Amino acid sequence: GMLVLGSTFLALQTKQDSTTGRNFILKRTIEIIADKPFIGYGGNVFEQVYMSHQQEFFSTNPDSSNAWLADNIKHPLNEFFFLWVNYGSIPPLLLFVYFIFLIVYLSSRPMRLSIVVLFVFCMFSYPLHYPLSWVLVFCSLFLVLRNSVGSYKYCGWCVILLIVSRGALNLPFDILMSQAKDYTIRGGHSHALISYKKLLDISEHISFSLKICTSAQ
Repeated sequence: GMLVLGSTFLALQTKQDSTTGRNFILKRTIEIIADKPFIGYGGNVFEQVYMSHQQEFFSTNPDSSNAWLADNIKHPLNEFFFLWVNYGSIPPLLLFVYFIFLIVYLSSRPMRLSIVVLFVFCMFSYPLHYPLSWVLVFCSLFLVLRNSVGSYKYCGWCVILLIVSRGALNLPFDILMSQAKDYTIRGGHSHALISYKKLLDISEHISFSLKICTSAQ
């Protein structure tokens, strides 16, 4: 765990331009959250809200040294803040508690380390936008439940797990499909094609994961 944190800190220190960009995006995101800290702005609206706030920031700070950062930002490079802007304070809090729960109760050291790594990267990137991260999370939950509940309850928990995991795996599809449709309506056909390509990539990742699970049985 300390190795992961140390490596992350070293990487941020050696890439000053990247660190400056992250800090700027996080500061603007925190300002956005401060306006609606409890209820958020609605599902999948981060890009729209952030770009509006960024435009307002540069209009009132035209001489800002961060003008080179005025780009089309789709994610704050922090999964917790992304959820906070879109859905309010409860979802990121639940995600945080969920990670702590897995880290505390996982008996498998390699799986626990994997969850710690994923948790750290959630604060510096967007790993939960990839299905394989959700596969890791729900496999970890599966192991915790197997060791903590009886055989009678086990089947019930597995059913709930499958339902929730399916919804989680569908989430990236829903987001990208919504983006593609929005770009198409607005005439942004090149951006729509990018979203459709990401959908294809996700499908291939899931197919590959299923093949691995099948061959392991």
